[in-house]
Amino acid sequence: MRKRRMVHVLSGLAIAAAVTAISIAATHTLTLFGTAERWLADLRVSLLSPPEPQHPTIVIAAITEDTLATLPYRSPVDRAFLAALISWLGEAGTAAVGIDILFDRPTEAAKDEALRAALRAAPMPVILAYADTSDGLTPAQVDYLDRFTADLSPAIIAQFTDPVDGTVRWIYPFRDRPSGPMLGFIPALAAAVGVKPPKSVVTIAYRQAPDTETPPFRMFPAHQIAQLPKRWFEGKIVLIGSDLPHSDRHRTPMATALGADQGRIPGVVIHAHALAQLLDGRSAPRTALALEIVVVGLIVGAAIIATSLPISARAQVAIGIALLGALWGLGFVLPQQWVAPLPLISPSLGLALGFGLGTAYSGGLARHDRAFIRETFAKFSAPSIVEALIAEPERLTLGGERREMSFVFTDLAGFTTLIEQNDPAAVLPAINTYLNGQCGIAFDHGGTIMKIVGDAVHVMFNAPVDQPDHAERALGCGLAMAAFGAEFSREQWTHGLDFGITRVGVHSGPATVGNFGGDRFFDYTAHGDTVNTASRLEAANKYLGLFICCSRATAERCPNFRFRPIGRLLVPGKQTGIDVMQPLLSSTLLPESLEAYTRAYALLENQDARANATFAELRQRWPDDPLIRLHAERLAAGENGIVITIKGK
Repeated sequence: MRKRRMVHVLSGLAIAAAVTAISIAATHTLTLFGTAERWLADLRVSLLSPPEPQHPTIVIAAITEDTLATLPYRSPVDRAFLAALISWLGEAGTAAVGIDILFDRPTEAAKDEALRAALRAAPMPVILAYADTSDGLTPAQVDYLDRFTADLSPAIIAQFTDPVDGTVRWIYPFRDRPSGPMLGFIPALAAAVGVKPPKSVVTIAYRQAPDTETPPFRMFPAHQIAQLPKRWFEGKIVLIGSDLPHSDRHRTPMATALGADQGRIPGVVIHAHALAQLLDGRSAPRTALALEIVVVGLIVGAAIIATSLPISARAQVAIGIALLGALWGLGFVLPQQWVAPLPLISPSLGLALGFGLGTAYSGGLARHDRAFIRETFAKFSAPSIVEALIAEPERLTLGGERREMSFVFTDLAGFTTLIEQNDPAAVLPAINTYLNGQCGIAFDHGGTIMKIVGDAVHVMFNAPVDQPDHAERALGCGLAMAAFGAEFSREQWTHGLDFGITRVGVHSGPATVGNFGGDRFFDYTAHGDTVNTASRLEAANKYLGLFICCSRATAERCPNFRFRPIGRLLVPGKQTGIDVMQPLLSSTLLPESLEAYTRAYALLENQDARANATFAELRQRWPDDPLIRLHAERLAAGENGIVITIKGK
């Protein structure tokens, strides 16, 4: 009996050791677990780290929107302004300056030389941002940057980000170059004030603000610094960089607690956090492997012991929940007293594995092994997809189903020209705002985003969830998207951005919907002639002179909407015509105009010879009506009837 007990003990120890090793290895090698562990560590650092006084040495000179408003042009930053700022900081007795601005192209020759002269004459060390082709610069930019920083003090400005979630976690130490190693921006700045730079990657210890009203570092708009007392800058290290809404902002660990907006901070502020750490000789909280082994081993051992006790399965589960609760409770308390945060994912994984293996070994009961592994599929933008897949996981299988559906296709006129002829910094935020608005309208109507291709948004209805009113949802969505696009374009025009109009096509009919992504990728979408027809209707708007049109197949399913017929379109790739309608808002047409068009269209449909004169008369009365103009021109060109042939897409 003693020997058997010893075997059980040794077997339990072997299981505990194996589970401990597996749990730690999984957390350190599998992206899912490793990312979760880092996210939890970020969350605890953000929420539980004690506040620290505002740093006494570092000052940020921020180039803000107000600063740019005082300068003759937005980009590059006026170099005469920077030269004056450097000279003023030198007179103020600044200890060192770091400029987080790339001087990779010329501006006005006199101003460029004035800045170089100010940098050469500066009584304090000035570290300049440097980058090369590996950072995305062109050879011409690198060549100019080399010439500009010659006989000055350049340093690599790159941010060292987590490749999984894009969080800036580490200080960039140096980069090997043909001329020799070049220090990173912050190590070079630290070395300039007598602090030994790190020789390898160092985790950034982000500084907590003293309170909700006070930032971790003093920050002044760059254009106001010359108006401040010089004693405020005496002996300080000044970082010059941008603080703009949509430029040079990066995700930090604080994003886990503060959200994506507040957790993304300017690059110059991240440099300030890293520099403060080197100046103060601080290290970021880091969980030692030895501590992780001890914690996981204790949790796994407790789980295996619990499964060997002669108690009910319910009691064993209660012990497991208590252990998990104690682990996570301590995990969110101890970082306030300990330097290293307690690991949570690896011991949680060990707890689960320990209970599972312990039960299988000691209980000898035929329990159904339950897998807690969830495959990670592609992210879907529509909440309805997520809900449907959770409720019906069989939809994740390859293949599809045939069902009646409705589709909305949108396109932005002149998108390519808009992108090519405008500053990306001006046009891309507008495009993103536009797409956010269009997707929001689709979600409000219960639609599912099939895909976004550049500026085009494709929406489907009646999948993956049943929507008996899918045609009305789609038409309402299309009208709202067209109205939003028109209003958005008008707003952009007032700001000087030639934003095109939005064209919308809506069609209903049978389609095949399901996962068409193969074994490696998950792409829940629809295919078939109905989808293609919706796309063709969207494109037909350009020829018709409309913002939106829909098929008769959709209109017949929408008794609560008003329409007027357009005609039977013959589009490339289809042998039969598509009966197309124009959906009308209550304010679109006057009753008199609608009645007159309806009578004229009846003549056209019957190929009545009076149709030509009738549409010509209507065009005189309503010259801005696109459909009256379309048919009047067709008839004048010798065409007749309601068949409209569209050449080209």
